[in-house]
Amino acid sequence: MNSSIVLSNVQMLDIFFRFASVGALALFFAFTMRFGNRQNLAAIISLICCVIAYVLLTAPIENEHYGWLRPPLLLLTNCTVYALLAVYWHKIHNHSLLSALPRWTKVLLIPWLIWITYFFIVERGRGVFRDVHDVLGFVILVAIVVDAIRDFDDDLVASRRDVRKVTITLVSIYMLLLTIVEIFFRSLKDHWIFSLSNALLIFFLALLFAYKSLNQTLHREEKRSKLQEDKKAPSNHPLVLKLVNTMQHDFFTQNGMTIAKLADAMQIPTHQLRVLINQEMGFENFSQFLNSYRIPLVCEKLKDPKYKNTPILTLALEAGYNSIAPFNRAFKELNGMTPTQYRQSFSAQFQK
Repeated sequence: MNSSIVLSNVQMLDIFFRFASVGALALFFAFTMRFGNRQNLAAIISLICCVIAYVLLTAPIENEHYGWLRPPLLLLTNCTVYALLAVYWHKIHNHSLLSALPRWTKVLLIPWLIWITYFFIVERGRGVFRDVHDVLGFVILVAIVVDAIRDFDDDLVASRRDVRKVTITLVSIYMLLLTIVEIFFRSLKDHWIFSLSNALLIFFLALLFAYKSLNQTLHREEKRSKLQEDKKAPSNHPLVLKLVNTMQHDFFTQNGMTIAKLADAMQIPTHQLRVLINQEMGFENFSQFLNSYRIPLVCEKLKDPKYKNTPILTLALEAGYNSIAPFNRAFKELNGMTPTQYRQSFSAQFQK
């Protein structure tokens, strides 16, 4: 039996771009290890390893030639969506995905990881669960896109908005192409055109991310020192004064207030207002900026005996909130206690 690998010229070109992609990803890996954010290091490294596994596993080589290496590559490939979710979550929400999960989900996470490890390593991904896992992966991708879109307008950080744009674009295109191929052109997945196109796309994306990582690393310290210098003195930007004046007289209590409406009131472009609130005033999202006005207003009323019988929901609605839940979250985040606890701390004053 001949076990040698015979490849056509097109397949050799495919293999070349795949190994070039692995090289670019390895460079990205090295810079991440040396200069990456330690809080997000594990998630990024996991994603890089998963993508490398996918690049190698989908090469135009028969499965039997992989030998013992195929099961771990298969496992890592099918864990790509989890690693992507973890990286995205930290980039957008500034904390790990694990800290955001409910306790019951964390309890189930370990047996779930053990099961998928067994399924892809021992069972080699054969069985009905493979389709179930693929559907779950698709659902996770949809959830990522929905989350990226949901708070896009509220986000004031330019780099984070760029991450949202790239995520929405790439993941949406990937899901669309995957759906089209699975429904209409399933046989195309085994065609050399699909394989080579896949290799080329991964190669250019790997180069792009490696370049961006290098560029960000070289300029990170410079930006950090400049930011620290800027924070030493209060901003005297003329538009900051205009913004403060615009927000006076309870302008911020308007229901459904958006950054676009505020920009119209100030007669400046929306993107300029985003930069102003973020870089000159230090807020990361528009909701945080509004809360800095709305929560103190409610606090003053909670301390005032005149409002001691006014429901907290009424005060929240008057301050511009659409419902009680976001108000309660914002209040507790700023004051370390609930509105009810805050009001009760002044109960003795009300009795006088």
